[in-house]
Amino acid sequence: MKKLFKSINLTSLILLLFVVEISAFAKAPRAVISSVKGNVFLLTGDSMKKLNTGDFLYEFDELFTEIGAMATIQDYYDNQFHLSGSGHIRVMNRLIELKSGYLWTQNLEAKKETFQIQTINAAVKYSSGEFVVSYDGENSKTQVLSIKGTHELTNLENRFMSTSVSSGYFSFISEKYESGNPRLPTEIGGSAYASILNLFEDVKPLNSESTKEFMASSPNKKSGHYKTARVPASSSVSARSEGEITIIRAPKVDEKRSKMLKNMYQSKVSELKKASRPKPKKFSIQYDKKTSVSLKVYRASKNRKPASSGVNSNEDPRKEFSSVRKPASIRELNPQVKVKKSAFEKSLLKQYKVQMRHSKEINSLINDLKSIDNDYDEAY
Repeated sequence: MKKLFKSINLTSLILLLFVVEISAFAKAPRAVISSVKGNVFLLTGDSMKKLNTGDFLYEFDELFTEIGAMATIQDYYDNQFHLSGSGHIRVMNRLIELKSGYLWTQNLEAKKETFQIQTINAAVKYSSGEFVVSYDGENSKTQVLSIKGTHELTNLENRFMSTSVSSGYFSFISEKYESGNPRLPTEIGGSAYASILNLFEDVKPLNSESTKEFMASSPNKKSGHYKTARVPASSSVSARSEGEITIIRAPKVDEKRSKMLKNMYQSKVSELKKASRPKPKKFSIQYDKKTSVSLKVYRASKNRKPASSGVNSNEDPRKEFSSVRKPASIRELNPQVKVKKSAFEKSLLKQYKVQMRHSKEINSLINDLKSIDNDYDEAY
């Protein structure tokens, strides 16, 4: 029983130490930011923050760069990574996952460990050397340019599809090209090489002598300093040979100048908006021009009488209408066919006349007065 208790305690202690070591290993930093140009952001879980020089990167941290920005990362195996503008990577142990942009890797000292740069469809394995990896998410294309050393490019879905890219050569993997088989390594021209270098400001190859030899041996070399050669933005990619690298670098943005121009143009737009706003027009008749249309004016006479009165105004109007007009409520019907009324109808009509509010004469007078008042309002 004592032996069993001792063995249980020993096993629990070993498991506890193993868990502590794993947690400490997981929290250990994988890389450090050695330099930052422009805005570089770090995504950790659900939080995002702006990175500065000296910040640490841990397992599964994601790093973003804005257009025109650049970040330099250094891990604990003396690998140095330069991420260009509009780049996105994820940091892991001895592995960098490139999700978009261009990544320049530098390490000229041979190591026992094997490192890897991985995209969604390809992987580049290396132990030393210098190369540039790019990934185009729109076309799902991974491209590798070897500056120094030999590096293995492999298709992630089909591991047997692989090729070795040596110094001064490039290759790529795309689903649209030979079902994902890596392109046969091709020697890169001087202008394309210079265009890639222009993406990374103030970054130079570690072995400058090998770069000079590469530029001298290039069949497409050009006279003058190679860093000034740039691919014009108007050049068409379809007009070039298959596999040639064409890079269009976004211009630097002066934030102070752009903000000043934005404020100026906003004020101009508001002024133009006020000037172009239509003003309400008031309609007015103009009598300047004469027309041939005849105009007749009718005026009321001072001695005019109401249209409803056919006698003098001094006479009582009730004399004319007392025997003619009747209220509408007791208007007698004169049908073409006379129907003899029953005793019940006669009695009902009699009671109806008895129960009227006013007598027949008063109702007639009320109607006459209303008619005279309406005629007066219309006439005057």
